[in-house]
Amino acid sequence: MRPRASPEAAQAAELTQSFTTPDGSIGFRYPQGWTVGAPDASTPETRAWLLKDAEGATVLMLAIRPDGQIASPVTPTSTTSHGTLPGALDSHGDPVRIAVGPYPGQSAGVNMLVAYGITSNTGADRLFGHISRGDGTMVSFQGTQQGGINTSVDMAAEADAFSKSPRFREEILPVLSSFTMRPVGATPAATAAPTGGTGACRGGSYEYSGLEGVDCAEATAILQEVESAGRPAGARGKETDRYHCFWSSAGEKSSGAPDVQCNAQTSGRHLFDANVR
Repeated sequence: MRPRASPEAAQAAELTQSFTTPDGSIGFRYPQGWTVGAPDASTPETRAWLLKDAEGATVLMLAIRPDGQIASPVTPTSTTSHGTLPGALDSHGDPVRIAVGPYPGQSAGVNMLVAYGITSNTGADRLFGHISRGDGTMVSFQGTQQGGINTSVDMAAEADAFSKSPRFREEILPVLSSFTMRPVGATPAATAAPTGGTGACRGGSYEYSGLEGVDCAEATAILQEVESAGRPAGARGKETDRYHCFWSSAGEKSSGAPDVQCNAQTSGRHLFDANVR
């Protein structure tokens, strides 16, 4: 089955909306017209939220559930990484990664699935798509795309084709790249910066300064998006349809330049500077 793409898939989705869990420890951004809501299966023990696109199709599910065995886990036979998330940390403080892989299903002759979502980058959590928080709960943020019959298609090729499709690259990957999560009991990953573009704050593995028109949480998400989903732009730059970030050389940094400078793509307006901390 060919990956479904929305009419707007030719351009990267603009993430104008945001969602944060009630405790403020987990969040992500998503496009205008998409919706977030709790499914009927959500309970006080297993809290869940579905992200649906403008056509009502489920794209991702965020869930927080007790640690332990999942009855029918979707376990890909292999995975391909699509970037790490410095603002999304597991119980050991390590960034998680975005991954895509083929899942054959539970028997021969059924439709395979392409699974995508966040997963461990270190192997500390062996179950695909589930990150332990160190407090007896684990978090998943993942989705699936139906493919062909598992006995008649090249499942690795199906997963590769989906990961290169506009549906994934331009719509789903930016949402996954905006995902933030801090360990339970930790201080917030991003603190609000004063207005006026002169404040400094910390988010993920960076310290931000010179913020212009964005707050610290937005700067963290923007740099995550560019690092994980951006395309090369010049010798030391990466860009998306909305942002352009430039990494300074050693000589430039010794002269006082920040590690990273990010601008708005269309207007060229400076958004923030960032230094590795």
